[in-house]
Formats: sequence, structure tokens, C-alpha cells
Amino acid sequence: MAKKKVLQKRVKPGDGRVQPSEVAQSAALMHPQPSTEPALVDKALINDAVNFINEKANETLYRGSEEIGAYLLERFFGNDIAVASSRKPHKSASYAALCQRGDLAVHPATLSLMVRVAAQEVFFKVKGFDPTGLSYTHKAELVKLPNTPVKIRLAKKSLKSTFTSRLLSEEVKKTREKSGAKGKVIPSVIEKYVTDPVRLFENSRRSDFVSNADNLKKMRPGMRQKLQEKALDMVEKTKEWGKRYRALAKELEKLG
Repeated sequence: MAKKKVLQKRVKPGDGRVQPSEVAQSAALMHPQPSTEPALVDKALINDAVNFINEKANETLYRGSEEIGAYLLERFFGNDIAVASSRKPHKSASYAALCQRGDLAVHPATLSLMVRVAAQEVFFKVKGFDPTGLSYTHKAELVKLPNTPVKIRLAKKSLKSTFTSRLLSEEVKKTREKSGAKGKVIPSVIEKYVTDPVRLFENSRRSDFVSNADNLKKMRPGMRQKLQEKALDMVEKTKEWGKRYRALAKELEKLG
């Protein structure tokens, strides 16, 4: 009996199916393998690429930050820069409620900075100063100062290419020290941030405050009791977080 011929169907290019060669090319781009040939790394090319990518990423980030700040300043504070520039934890009921939303992608501290930068932009405009050319990092440093001619002077100085954000930070610190604005820590602020390790311990003033027994003695007994209970609760939580972080680090190490 004659054998039947088995015809293999050919897949034509462009019929919508992913070809093996395409998968290989995609994988090569996502996970480049070390070459067996002598390495010919163009360091200048890499440096240029890093600078270009970082610059564009920062432009997008800062532009978004300024847009968010302007939006909040108008919608929540009616463009009142005096209220928006204050450090009061609850500037308005609606703004406070906004900051408490769990689905908010931006940390409340970051939102506060955005609003204060936007308010600062209004101040610059009123004083006839054009801040074009100032980086967002410079503007974020300048908001630490009150809206005075001193701020304008430092803002103009910041427009010079040689005046980095680090140098500006040092100037701002010196100016604040001269004016006596050392940033008094209020006990209620400590109570607010006791469950937020970053905002409590990464802030030098708050960290120094809670590390000083004399400061803790000055608190009301009731507040000290609350802080103690919250601190003990955080001890247990951070133990569990420590285990999870170690597990995560091990998994990432396995993946290379």
C-alpha cells in the first residue's frame, strides 16, 4: 500500500506568528550575554548615553513635579502662597485627606515640597525674577528660606553653571543659621512620625531630638506613654520586615 506523504505547513513571514529568530533577538536585547571576543567598550559613548538618559529622565520628573505643585496650589490653596508655604501639618482638611489616601502614588512629604516650590514660583514672578534655568533641585533647596531678597540673591547666584546644588545647600544652611532658624522640633511632630522610620530617623533634627533624654523628659507623661507603646510596636514590625528584606535580598542574589 502506497504511503501517504505528510506535507509540512510552512509559516510565511508576516502572518502574525512570532518567529524563533525574533524571540532570540528580543532576548538578546533584554539580557545581553558576555562576548567571547576581546571587549571593545566605547566609554565615551556610554558616558554620553548615561548623561543623555539621566538628563531626559530628570526633565520629565521635574516637569511633572512642577505641574503637580501648581495644580495643588491652585485647587487646594487658591494660589495663597502664604498658606501653601507654611510648614503646618494640616493646612486644610481637604489637603490633609488627600495626603492620607492609601492609593496616592506620591509621598505626602514630596507633595508638600511640590506645593512649596510652586508657591515660590509665584513669589519669584511677583518680584520680577525669572527662574528659568534653575533646576528643580536648586528650587527645592531655596524653599527652605523665607521669601525675602536673600532668596532672590541666592536664586540669581544659582543660575551660574558653577554653582551646584551642593554649594547652594551649604549657602542655605549658613543663611538659616545666621537668622537663627535652626528648626525647633515639636513633640507632636515626633508622635506623628514615630511609625515612619524614614521621616523620623533620616531627619537629623528629629533623630537628635529623640536621642536626647532631656528632650523626652520635657514631654507630657501621656505623650511619652504613647510614644513608648508605638516604639515597642515598631520593634516587632521591623523584626518581621528584616526577615522579609533578607529573603528578598537572597532571591535577588540568586538571580544575579
